[in-house]
Amino acid sequence: MSALAPVWANDDWVAAEVGAKPNRELVVVDAASIRDRVDVAGFMASAPPDRRDAFVQWIEQQKKRRKGAKAEWPAFGPDLVFQGRAEHVYEAAKQPSIKAVTYRANCTRQTLTALDSLVLWRDKPIEKGGATAERPVSTEADRRLMAFLCSWGSGAWGGKAPEELGLKHLGNVTEHLPDYVWANLWRDGKQPERTYRASQKEIDDTIASAEKTMAEVAATQRAAMEGIQRFHQDAARVNSPASSGSGSGGSQYPCPNGPGPGERQIGATQGGNGIGSVPLCSPDR
Repeated sequence: MSALAPVWANDDWVAAEVGAKPNRELVVVDAASIRDRVDVAGFMASAPPDRRDAFVQWIEQQKKRRKGAKAEWPAFGPDLVFQGRAEHVYEAAKQPSIKAVTYRANCTRQTLTALDSLVLWRDKPIEKGGATAERPVSTEADRRLMAFLCSWGSGAWGGKAPEELGLKHLGNVTEHLPDYVWANLWRDGKQPERTYRASQKEIDDTIASAEKTMAEVAATQRAAMEGIQRFHQDAARVNSPASSGSGSGGSQYPCPNGPGPGERQIGATQGGNGIGSVPLCSPDR
């Protein structure tokens, strides 16, 4: 879902339509861009032992659930966070034609962070924006965007398909999104004229930036999946009978800050690709 011309396959959904004519706003999310950004490594390194142990046990329980079954994210675990790309299309002439934003949604704290943005005005040059401060959900558009990112990322749709909840599936929109919206969804109005014409260099730079962003997403997706898989393997090893400390009479467990009084370090979990290595300790007795 590119602001100028798509350079990758999208899975576009209308996450929200707010406001009344002639001040409508449509929020379209590319579901294919949604990625898990849960900081498991940070949680394991800083959370109290009881929360770490409870989360590891919860992970193990999920592996035993029947295929397709979803469990609510535990309150004792790390914040549930997803990242995804959304585009806001505006009806009013004084508003931008479209604003494309990469969001990080913290579903636990109900906050949104804009990681980058691209704004196409009707009467002036393209604006590129960087990251903004984390902010609480404050508008109806925010609330629906948050609900979509969190529900799609976690698969928590209450046993229903997204379409059953009134969400409109656009598929892979290959044309300029505002043109598509006015031609198919806002046929009861007239699209304001675009008086500014972007130069070829602006267009090329924008497409290059979009391609770079998606290449980075593709590169990190595999690494993140491998890291999560290793975390599951480490968790299983820590909780297995075979993980008992040899000669110590006690089991091994994560000790992110190293051994404390009455403990000794006997190893470490495997780290890398977003999951940090965590020391493993055993009672020293």
